[in-house]
Amino acid sequence: MTPNKKVRGMWSASPIPHPNDLNEADDMFEMQMQEPAPHNGTLVSKLAANAIHTKLPFLRQKVLNALVDGPMISTEVLIKIDHPHLASVKPRLTELMNQGYVKKEGMRPNPSGFLETIWAITTEGHTHVTTN
Repeated sequence: MTPNKKVRGMWSASPIPHPNDLNEADDMFEMQMQEPAPHNGTLVSKLAANAIHTKLPFLRQKVLNALVDGPMISTEVLIKIDHPHLASVKPRLTELMNQGYVKKEGMRPNPSGFLETIWAITTEGHTHVTTN
């Protein structure tokens, strides 16, 4: 059994280091992390980025497939794919645009009255659409 140690002014049988005490070259993260998603460099942020890494391609594909029905704003894409978080959909649209699969076609108001970008699938994007 590990002897009790004082960690940050508290006694603990198995001390857990504070995230700020871990160095960036932690071997575990060098093996597991492949810079899958943006993060701010902290341990918690890297863990979150690693956790969503496997979900991104699936969500990106759903967003692309939704645009086959015609141009729409991100709020409409969110409803079409039945996804709860607009903050997850908008970055996927930007990624798809950077890949050349979607393009901006102007602006129009969303249901709240705020202007949003109208997104449309490109010819290249059509070649990457999958059937459900």
